[in-house]
Amino acid sequence: MGVLRSSLKAVTAVVSRNRLTARLFEAVSTSLFYNHVALVKGRHLAAIHAATGGVVEDGPFRGLRLGRAAHWGHDGIAMLLGDYEREVAAALFARDLSAYGVFVDVGAANGYFAVGMALASPLPVVAFERDPASRAVIRANAALNHVSLDLREEATAAALQAVIANKPGRALVLVDIEGAELAVLDPAETPALARADIVVENHVVGGTRSLDVLAGRLAATHAAVPIPREGRNPFRSAHLRALPDNEAWACLTEQRAADSGWVLFKALAYP
Repeated sequence: MGVLRSSLKAVTAVVSRNRLTARLFEAVSTSLFYNHVALVKGRHLAAIHAATGGVVEDGPFRGLRLGRAAHWGHDGIAMLLGDYEREVAAALFARDLSAYGVFVDVGAANGYFAVGMALASPLPVVAFERDPASRAVIRANAALNHVSLDLREEATAAALQAVIANKPGRALVLVDIEGAELAVLDPAETPALARADIVVENHVVGGTRSLDVLAGRLAATHAAVPIPREGRNPFRSAHLRALPDNEAWACLTEQRAADSGWVLFKALAYP
């Protein structure tokens, strides 16, 4: 072990002297780390799914059933333990849900939020998801939970406008579409956004944070409320306490960049 540590220190010292080599080394190391995390999650998902019975154990979606079909982004374990994007779930359920006429999930992936809200809230749910395989998973998860929702294909500004405009009262909207939020959340094309509280995940588009662009676009109609990231404690779960420390942490990481995060754009038209 001492020889290995010495060798790694020597390699690091050499790499650090050359800026280009250092960048390449960092890129390769990051890629290896991400691959390792995906392998760890894949290694333990089946066992934890079996141990939980495929039922979310904690959080506002406790009791939500998730099938064994592919989980978007390798986050099935975090979903089953109720830790996936816990900050977003808390922000949604901190609202008075009875004040809304609809919940809209733009970029529904495997349906964790869309099906979860159909199960745990009184709101009708409209979900947009462009990927056909993901829509099949959403349908399967909705059937497992005996809930119904309005599942649609790719979101557009016009489609979102129609949904919000045709529902009574205000809308609660969740948007996570990997940078395409700038095309969908445009007040010029979707004026009904003024009647919506919107939770948006940040992505960097052309070197610019999408949340910064949206804050400018929505300044006249919305107040921007940052949703801070929170830590995770894998050792709350008996399923993860049985694993080596590094693997327990890997099962819950969402591998977010430093500038990743969310903002609640709160409609000024409502108190």
